[in-house]
Amino acid sequence: MFSPMFSSIPPTQPPPPPPKTHPHADERLFIRCLYLVAALIALVAALSFHSISRLEDDARHAARSHERIALLRNMLAALDEAASAGLARALAGDAAPDPERRPERILERTFRRLAELAPDESAQGGRLAKVAALLGAHTTAPAPDLGPAGRWAPLADSAAPAIRQAVGDMLDAEQRALADRRGAAGRDSQRALMAVAGGALLSIGIAATAIVLVRRDFAGSRRAHAALVDANDLLDRRVAERTAELRSANARLELADAVFRNVQESIAITDLDFHILAVNPAFSRITEYSAADVIGHHLGQFQCGGEDQDACREMWQAVRAAGAWQGEIWSRRRNGDVYQEWLSVSAIRDGSGQPLYYIGVGVDLTRMQHAKSHLEFLAHHDPLTGLPNRLLLNSRLAHSIERARRDATLCAVLFLDLDGFKPVNDTLGHATGDELLKRVARRIGARLRDTDTLARLGGDEFVVVLEDLPDESVAAAVAGSLVRQLEPPFDLYMDGGSAIQIGVSIGVSLYPGHGAHPDALLRAADAALYAAKRAGKGTWRFAGGGGPAAPHPAGIGISAD
Repeated sequence: MFSPMFSSIPPTQPPPPPPKTHPHADERLFIRCLYLVAALIALVAALSFHSISRLEDDARHAARSHERIALLRNMLAALDEAASAGLARALAGDAAPDPERRPERILERTFRRLAELAPDESAQGGRLAKVAALLGAHTTAPAPDLGPAGRWAPLADSAAPAIRQAVGDMLDAEQRALADRRGAAGRDSQRALMAVAGGALLSIGIAATAIVLVRRDFAGSRRAHAALVDANDLLDRRVAERTAELRSANARLELADAVFRNVQESIAITDLDFHILAVNPAFSRITEYSAADVIGHHLGQFQCGGEDQDACREMWQAVRAAGAWQGEIWSRRRNGDVYQEWLSVSAIRDGSGQPLYYIGVGVDLTRMQHAKSHLEFLAHHDPLTGLPNRLLLNSRLAHSIERARRDATLCAVLFLDLDGFKPVNDTLGHATGDELLKRVARRIGARLRDTDTLARLGGDEFVVVLEDLPDESVAAAVAGSLVRQLEPPFDLYMDGGSAIQIGVSIGVSLYPGHGAHPDALLRAADAALYAAKRAGKGTWRFAGGGGPAAPHPAGIGISAD
């Protein structure tokens, strides 16, 4: 509730973002290069496949051309052989050669093979048809009965030149076609080689470009990584600084909270309309209102004692005008008691100076006065018996001396020391000893006048100041009566069941005979006390040696100290 009013975490700038890198353009270009390399490889592969296919076609056509050329040459050789061998055989009378070796059979077999090898051009097909027609005419023509040699004469004379001419034309055309195919194959091989070489060069170039891009991207990645490391280091430093600031702010908040809860003055925090937002425990302790009773209510309901509302309104107006006010007011506790309070009200402002809250700090003057009176009492009285202490004794003794001087009367100081107190204190404990001292004080006080002073200096020592005495016999009579006053036992019982019985020794000094100042009279009475102790205790002595003829019997029931 109150933490933002006492402390605020100092603002810090957020750490800068890590530097942005732009590898996207290089990545896109690298990917495009890869696509281009793949496309070129596919194109080169397609061109190479096409060129290889054409080379294979050219090789097949060339092989067929070579075979056709060989067949055509065989046909020409067979025609020559038929033209010459027929006449030779006829002249030699060889009318029965090997049938399979006969030129006609060779021509028939060669022609059948040529017919199986379809020509690559239509012109060659026409020429082949012409050869077929010529051979068909020869094979179907009736052979004249000229004897064994006479059968070859018609072929050599009529068909051979025409067939030779047709076969020669086919051979020439086939050789030209073969030469053309060889040229086309060379060109296809050159194109395939160029395609492969060009594709390889382009691929190498594109691959080199891709390598350059990869290296650039790698260098950019290294720079980005270094920048990222620097940014992380900066972020770690900022986080450490922020953590330290938060810890410091939390420590301040904890300190403010501890002060708020443990301060003895009442604290109330209000909004700008003086409605209570938070109160500390001291507020509840002083006003007897809990935090739940007052939060949300106007602060004026618990101040001004329910009265003098005009003065309260003037106070709130002064606070709004000046931002602060302090003074005494009357407030009312929950039980209806009205008490005086010192109230200080201040405005809590933001960074621009605008008020955010009001804080009121109140001091209970009534309780302070009571506490002051109690402290003053403790400063001048013995806390155990409530009797005046040495400080107040000196003051009253000085006053008694002044009065005796003025009235020409006597003033007496009786210094009392209990006989047998130490064994009681040591045997029965300090609590019993304290109770015995209280009862001794009451017995002595019962013998004195209201104008007399009974003081306790400490331990078992008491001092009596007697004023307005006509002569020293009165002091002697009081001393003797005090000795007798403490003779009866006290109903504080020891382990054996017997009541405690003690005595007292008294030293007496007089003004002006034994001194004119409090210290002189106390020293003289103290010296007279030791004289009474030496006389056997349970008696009294005047300073300078005066006293009763014999010690008064004290009837001490326990050993003296």
